[in-house]
Amino acid sequence: MTANVIKEEIDQCYAAGMNDYISKPFDPDLLLSKIAALVLK
Repeated sequence: MTANVIKEEIDQCYAAGMNDYISKPFDPDLLLSKIAALVLK
């Protein structure tokens, strides 16, 4: 989770090996759905 929402920051997150990305402020339902998707993989 990060407060940065610029495209370069998102690309750096994925390049570092992160599986997904969410920025602040976030929707709690979106966060839970992302967590569920990763757990159920």
